[in-house]
Amino acid sequence: MSDKRTFTGNLLYGLMHLIGLLPAWWHYLWSDVAAFLLRKVFRYRLDTVRGQLTRVFGKEGKKYIKPFYRHLADLAVEYFMLAGFDEKGFAEHAVVTNPEIFGELHREGHHNLFLLIGHLGNWEYYTGFNLFCDTEFNVLYKRQHGVGNEVFSRLRSKFGSRLLDKNEAGSYIVSHRRDPINRTYIFAADQEPPYGSINLYTRFLGQPTATFTGAERLASALSAPVIYTHSRQTKRGHYEVTLELITKDASSLAKGDLSIKYMELLEKDILMAPEQWLWSHKRWKHTLEWRKANDPNFDRQNIRINL
Repeated sequence: MSDKRTFTGNLLYGLMHLIGLLPAWWHYLWSDVAAFLLRKVFRYRLDTVRGQLTRVFGKEGKKYIKPFYRHLADLAVEYFMLAGFDEKGFAEHAVVTNPEIFGELHREGHHNLFLLIGHLGNWEYYTGFNLFCDTEFNVLYKRQHGVGNEVFSRLRSKFGSRLLDKNEAGSYIVSHRRDPINRTYIFAADQEPPYGSINLYTRFLGQPTATFTGAERLASALSAPVIYTHSRQTKRGHYEVTLELITKDASSLAKGDLSIKYMELLEKDILMAPEQWLWSHKRWKHTLEWRKANDPNFDRQNIRINL
C-alpha cells in the first residue's frame, strides 16, 4: 500500500510540475474562474468568511469578501506554480529583504532560531526561503492522509526545507537543542489553539482571542531568538518578506509577552491588506465569554488575560 501511495503521489506531483510550467497569466485566468465559483456557486465557507469579516470590520467587512476569494483562488494555483518553479523562477516571485539576520544570529552562537509566520500572503513560499537564508529551515506541518501527504511533502521540501510533523516537533526540537547545526524552526502561530492548551487570551483584531503559545514555550525552553515575518504582496503572485527580531532570548520575557507581541505585529500587517489573511478558517471558536460561562474550572486555571 505504501509503495502504491508513493507511486501515485509521485505521479500527481509530476502532473502538478508540468501544469506549473505554464505561464503565470494562464494560472491566474483559471484563478479568476475558481474565485467566482468558490464565492458564487459553491459558496465555500462563505458564512464563516462573511461572519468573521463582519465581526472585525462591521459593515465595511463585506468589501473584502470578493478580494479574499480572489486571493484564496490564487493560493490554489500557486501550489501548481510552486511545483513548476526552479530556483530562479521561485526567486522572481518571493523575496526576503533582510536574510542576513539569520547568519548574524548564528555567528553570535544562536544555533536554534524560531520564525513566527501567519497565514498571510502565501505562507507555502516560506518553504523555499532557505535558498536565500543562511540557515536550515524546519517547517512544522500537519501530516495529511494518504496520497495528499506524499504530494505536499514533495512540494514543501523541494528546495531543501525539512518537514516536522507538528505532533512530534516539540520532542524533536528539545532533543536536538545542543546540535552544532544552525537551524530555524518555522511556526504558523495564528491558528486557534486546542481547547485544552489555551492559557492566554489577548486582544487581536478587536476581539478577545485564544492565542497559540507553543512556539513561545519551546523558544523559552531553549533561550532562543525569535523572529517575526512581515509579509506583503507587491503584485499578484509576488510576495516580499521583511524579518523583525522580537528577542534574542525568549526566556528573558514574561510568560505570554512573546505571543502577545507576535499577535500585535500580525494584526498590523493584516489591517494593511485584510484580503490576504485566511478568513475561511474559524478563528474565534472558543471565545472568552463562552469559556467563562461554560467551563466550571475557569477561575482555577492559570490563564492570562491581556485585554
